[in-house]
Parts: sequence; structure tokens; C-alpha cells
Amino acid sequence: MSQGRLPANVGGNAYSNAIMMGHVRRIVWCPASASEPDNLWPIALPERYAGVPDDYGAITENELVGTWEHINLSYSYAQQNTATALTLNANGAMEGALTGNWSYDETKKQLTLGNVIVCVEREVDWEASPRQVTLVYAGTEKNLNATYWGKKSE
Repeated sequence: MSQGRLPANVGGNAYSNAIMMGHVRRIVWCPASASEPDNLWPIALPERYAGVPDDYGAITENELVGTWEHINLSYSYAQQNTATALTLNANGAMEGALTGNWSYDETKKQLTLGNVIVCVEREVDWEASPRQVTLVYAGTEKNLNATYWGKKSE
């Protein structure tokens, strides 16, 4: 279970940021760094848990190609992290929020974004109307002090 907060001034309510909601999120175990693939850390997925059935099948590399909403979760007092576009191209290159190369280990469901390994899962997109199943990722890189969340948008 985690805590979620609304941004300030939602619906004209100056105190909306004081409203807290409980969120249940699935936890995955991801490598602490590319150089320590067996040093696994618990990471919460970006979307609230919704019990996606297993009948969608394995996540393939082709499904990862496209545009993602990417967030680098870093702390900055009184500022909410926002997503920026990240494009994973079919040729293994990425552009937008991150640049360089990406690769995918389908057996481990681990996506490597430059130096950061993130775990990929299917979750419900709570912002879509109607809600639908999408791909998400979460992971950390202790040497870069980076924690990434992502959601496939296209």
C-alpha cells in the first residue's frame, strides 16, 4: 500500500494537496544496477494494482516499441514529478526523455534503458477512459540515484 496525493488547487481547492488516498501497487524485484544483476530491490509499479489476468501472454520486444510516458522519480521540494515522452525505436535506439540504446530480456521481463534495468509488467491504465490494460515499467539504478517509472502510451 502506498500513499497518493492530489496536486495543489485541484477543482479550485487550495488544500487539495493535503488530501491523501491509499493506493495498492504491485511490487517487482529489479536489479540494483546493471553490474549487479542478482542484487534485487523491491520496486512499486506506477499504476495501482487491478489484477490483470495472465491470458495476455508473454510480453514481447515488439510490444515495447513505441511511445512511453517516462518519469525519473527524483525529489524536489514542493514539486510534483511529471512525465516526458520516451520513444523506443524498433532498431534498439531510444529518444526523448532518454537517449542511447535499449534492449529487452523476455525471460526475465527486464528492459535495459541505457544503464538502468527496469521490470516490465501489464497493468491497468487508470487514466484511460475506458480503462484498459497497458505496459508499465519500474526500476532503479543505485549508482545513478535514479528510479524510473513508465507507461506505454502509443
